[in-house]
Amino acid sequence: MCTRQFRVASLIGWVLLLSPFWVTAQQAVGDYPAPRYPQLKKNYSAEELLAIARTVVRKPSLGLGPGNYQGRDAANIVNIGYNIQSGEKVLLSVDSSFDPRVRDAMATAIREAGGNLDVVITYADPVGPVRDGAAEARRLLQPRQRQSGAAGFSRSNLMEIAERGNYQLLIFGGGGAIPLNIPYRWELIPWNTLDKFVTGAADYPYELQEAIDQKVWEIMLRAKRVRVTDPAGTDITWTVSRAGYQEAGARKHFGIAIRGHVGLWPNNFLPKAQPPDAEGVIAGTVNHTGVFPHIKVYLQNQKLVKIEGGGAYAEFWQSLLDKYKDVQWPMHPGPGMSWLREAAIGTNPKAVRPVNVMEHALGPTWETRRSGVIHWGIGVLGVTQGEPGREELLKFARESSLPLAHLHVHTYFNTVEMELEDGRKILLIDKGRLTALDDPEIREIATRYGDPDELLQEAWIPAIPGINVAGNYMDDYGRNPGYWIRQEHRNAYGDVMDSYRLH
Repeated sequence: MCTRQFRVASLIGWVLLLSPFWVTAQQAVGDYPAPRYPQLKKNYSAEELLAIARTVVRKPSLGLGPGNYQGRDAANIVNIGYNIQSGEKVLLSVDSSFDPRVRDAMATAIREAGGNLDVVITYADPVGPVRDGAAEARRLLQPRQRQSGAAGFSRSNLMEIAERGNYQLLIFGGGGAIPLNIPYRWELIPWNTLDKFVTGAADYPYELQEAIDQKVWEIMLRAKRVRVTDPAGTDITWTVSRAGYQEAGARKHFGIAIRGHVGLWPNNFLPKAQPPDAEGVIAGTVNHTGVFPHIKVYLQNQKLVKIEGGGAYAEFWQSLLDKYKDVQWPMHPGPGMSWLREAAIGTNPKAVRPVNVMEHALGPTWETRRSGVIHWGIGVLGVTQGEPGREELLKFARESSLPLAHLHVHTYFNTVEMELEDGRKILLIDKGRLTALDDPEIREIATRYGDPDELLQEAWIPAIPGINVAGNYMDDYGRNPGYWIRQEHRNAYGDVMDSYRLH
């Protein structure tokens, strides 16, 4: 087995905040874990960054292969590896906002491994201030506009270049659905900011990430009922669909839609197999595009029936529900855009909330990769061209100009209780801590790569008043989470933030 020592320990450490802003906040509330942040350096040498890039280049490739639908890893964004072979022709594409230090480190490592590399840098608008969470719902109410680069350069143009140029691997730095039935391998390069690259997720040991995901899935398979609670107000239960998990396992390699993103609610299979009895409330203040006042969404029989709080996000969300309340999407149990479609558990302990999440418009999506965080999706299923079993849904949405999307809420200090077939109850997540990280088998694997305590420790834990730091949840945080998070990051990272800001 590989005995390579894990390199993150040499790049980062963990700090507790000591500035005046945190004098009272250091008194932890209840049993929830205290805040934690990566101690980032202002500057990293080219060799430090290259060490991470070399690991990525050597990792096994889990992405789509030429001409096939490989459902198990169709959107792998955590356990990324390129498996570069000598003489392989590679096209790497990022936009102009991508941190050049990460781009150059990856390019050097690919060429060192013998890859015949070309780089395409596409245009991106200047990075502006953060979008608030209302944007996630608002954009679904507005007519879709085709997005392209400065001279009309699109992703389709890039794919045409890759095919005509006989590239064997395309490494893509943008978002969107991953194309299927292409004549080359497709991989992602998601570390557009330096902090995402150096805090340990990029070169996390392949074997260890695979084992964590597998351990989580094995626990889920033993359950007959699930209850999820979170101190911000979430409390929801449902009966496990055995048929649903079995289909997820058959189509997605033990149910994982995205590496480091395990489906507690198995949304990546035919919806007829989903549990019909999900009931309770989901609550929070953050989604994929930003922040919003504390929201509570109530569900009965897996359908959203009421929204409380949430400010503009709730208003736009309710407008969506009203607009589409009579639309019957194929493969859904009834009309409307109000179905629970996702409860995805992050499983990588080194994923972090971006340092400048409140300073630019890239959004907090990356934080959902962190172990123990759940992001919830309510709406309708998404679908990719050519995905087996969903052609009818995609055709319906395209012909009717209807969205295939769901809206999100992130929760951080989850407790996930699994009732087993024999009546016993075990915890999959305990107050935000993914219990698989403490499993003896996982710790043994971690020893092959370094200190298991460091490898299995979360790099980032947010500070939330009334939960894990002193204060009143609603008065100090819930009514205006953006103000709190901005101050939290400024005090956590100080002037180092400038080194991680995109321009």
